[in-house]
Amino acid sequence: MKKSRSCVMCWITICTACAALAAQRGCQEDATSAVSPRISWDSAKVRKMEQEWRALHDAHNKTPAGPNGKDRFVQIQESIERIFSGQLTADEVRKLAAAADELPAEIEEFGFTADALAFLVKRLTEMEERERLVELLATRCPTWVRWPTHIEYHLASQGERFEQPILILGDAYSRCKSQQTRKALIAAVRRGFRGYEIEGSDDAEYVKNAMQWYLKNGSDLEFNYLYVTNDSAYPVHPLFVEKGEAGTDRYHKRLRARLRAYPRTELHGR
Repeated sequence: MKKSRSCVMCWITICTACAALAAQRGCQEDATSAVSPRISWDSAKVRKMEQEWRALHDAHNKTPAGPNGKDRFVQIQESIERIFSGQLTADEVRKLAAAADELPAEIEEFGFTADALAFLVKRLTEMEERERLVELLATRCPTWVRWPTHIEYHLASQGERFEQPILILGDAYSRCKSQQTRKALIAAVRRGFRGYEIEGSDDAEYVKNAMQWYLKNGSDLEFNYLYVTNDSAYPVHPLFVEKGEAGTDRYHKRLRARLRAYPRTELHGR
């Protein structure tokens, strides 16, 4: 009888302790919620980052450009990235990406929103979250992911993280409902597949044909690291080359032949 009573008392003690721990955890979660409000594009946290971004640009613009102007530009890009990386957790990155439809459809190319989107693209890439990356680009697509890296080059260079990463552009285009975002996506696809004689009666058919062309030929190709050196007014380096070809004498010989074969308007993509 005494043994049974002892067991009951022990059970009551355990239940009481569990209840106390649960209550304490609930209080901690409430306190955390109070300290860290839900992130959104209109939240105080994002507004604060935008203020820091503007202050950084103002300071940069007021400083006379010296002989190392390019180095200063790289430094400001690194400083901008630290604004986001130092304040956004992985979960907040996911939430902002999921709420990208709150943003204006038309994005200023080198504005705060474009830089914020570029950071989200890089972080989702680093976290290897392909589906979230597709959804983000289907909603809002930045042109650049840290100048001079276009979105198509950033994706094409992520073969270690994603299988056939350039197809992310095609997947995003197929889900896209925003006319402005479709323009950004088709521009990226046309830049990336320029010079491969891909045809299409409209943008949708062009994207479809480009993705099918890559599915057929991609196993023999790799992204061309020289693509990032292209002059936007006169791009000569293709996004993809045969494996092991980039930078070789054979590559440059074929490049010269390509320059002779294609009129200047083709290289401009016009």
